Order: sequence, then C-alpha cells, then structure tokens
Amino acid sequence: MTPPPPGKLKEISLAGIRLIPDGSRLVPAPGQSVGAPRLVLGVLADIHQADEDNLKQLGRIRALLEQAGAHAIVVLGGMDATYEGTRAALASLKGKLPLLALPGDRASRSGFSGAVENLGQGVVDLTLARAVVHPAATLISVPGYHLVHNLRAAEQGCSYNAEDLREVAALARQQGAPRVLLAHGPPRGKGPGAIDRAFGGINAGDPRLTRLLEQGDFAFGLFAHLHESGGRAARADTGEAIPLGTWASSMLVNVGSADATPHEDLAGFWSRGIALLVTFHQGRATYRVIDPNSSETKRNN
Repeated sequence: MTPPPPGKLKEISLAGIRLIPDGSRLVPAPGQSVGAPRLVLGVLADIHQADEDNLKQLGRIRALLEQAGAHAIVVLGGMDATYEGTRAALASLKGKLPLLALPGDRASRSGFSGAVENLGQGVVDLTLARAVVHPAATLISVPGYHLVHNLRAAEQGCSYNAEDLREVAALARQQGAPRVLLAHGPPRGKGPGAIDRAFGGINAGDPRLTRLLEQGDFAFGLFAHLHESGGRAARADTGEAIPLGTWASSMLVNVGSADATPHEDLAGFWSRGIALLVTFHQGRATYRVIDPNSSETKRNN
C-alpha cells in the first residue's frame, strides 16, 4: 500500500476549545469563553510493531483513557516501521478523542505523515502542527529521534539536529506559558531520580533537549523511549522525583511503553504496557498511570 501525500493542518476541538490552523500552529479561534482551563492528556508511546496483541492493547488503552476523562490522546512515536503498521496503530487509538501524534525512532517520515492523513479529521500530525496552543498549556513538538544510526527506517526515518532545536526554542519563546515539550526521547538528566535513568546506572537522554528546555523556558515535558524509567516524573528545574498524584509547577514525564510485551522497570516491577494521564491546570501538572493489565503487574522478587 502506498501512503498518500502529506496533508494540511486541520482544526480540532480540544477540551472544549476550538483550535484553528495558523501557519504551523493550532490556536484558539477568536471569541471563545475560556473560564478556568484544564487540559487532560492521555499519553503513550512505543508499541514497536502493530501485531494483533499490541493493537488489541491499544484499543483497551483508548477505552480506559476515554473513561478516565482525557481530552485528547498524545502519541510520542515508536509505533511501527511501516505505513500500514503506523496507520493500524493510530486507527486503534482513534475514537471519541482528538489524536495528536509525532514520529519517533521507528516510522518513516512519509509513512507516518501518510498514515495520519489517511485517518482524516481528528488526527493531528505534530510534524505539521509544531505548536498546539490551549489556554491551559501550549504543546510544542520535536518530531523524530536524535540518534540517526538508531532509526529503524534508516535514511527514511525522522531525526532532528541543532538547527531544528534552535527553531523550536524560538517558536517556544513566542508562545504563552506554561509550555510543554513533546519528544520521543527524553532530555539528559542527573542522578537516579531523572526520567532518563537507564539500566546500568546511567542517564541516557539527549543533552541537546536539556538545553532546549532552558532555551525555550519549558516548565513541562512529555517523553518516552527509555522503558525502564516509564511511569515516572521529575522536576524540570531540580531533577527531583515527583510521586504519582502530586501537583507540581515543573514536571518532566516518561510515559513508558504501551507494548504488550512484558517490561521491567528500575524498581523491579513488571508490566505489559502502560499509558499516563497527565493533567494541566493553573500552571501546574499531575500524572497517574493507566495500566490495561493491572491485575498482571507484579514486582520482580
């Protein structure tokens, strides 16, 4: 199947606010009543391939996020290396809620954009919408992955460079706060509480994203890729770990893997795929885990 050509940015309704295209942004249409805005995002990443088990799992996660009151689902890449697989994964997540997605380390650029275009209204390509401006938070995307040699689609994959990140920082400074950085891989952190902590006691995130957080004055960020730190959050300014359910004015989150294959985290817990529910309200954020297989989650003794 040949993917269709990339499409144009389309308007969406997000948490009761109508967002319309404005260049590479989606912004609130004029004349809307805002009130006390709240934005609840269901966030997931990394199913790795669109096989039967993973597609069923995505359907369960979608249903749980809808029941939990999410306003939209955000996909931080890692879906599948093919157009067909990417489309199938995103189709499993398409339902009542807007779907915002970016490519990570697996999908090809054309395959990802074609899959989003094929799914039509309500699915937002975050390679086109680089900023999604909502009164509760502005979402700013960095599509792709920083290690070019790790791209599953090789030269057809999506990566970013220093110039790309300078443009993101400039775009971020033009938007209202609070700003939320969306990327597949996490920034480089410090110490065991950071969201990029990997097996072996190292911090394996991208130091360029760490600089971007400062340059763009980001208080918040949503990331994935390092599954062993999935379901964790830390302050963007100090690196201090943030417990589940805590409201914080600065928060970086690792959403983990939605893959149905069992994964062990740094604390020794095993799970078969998770998503997170992240809420933004009055300049603060909180998060909780959505586990479609909660009865099977166990500690590794």
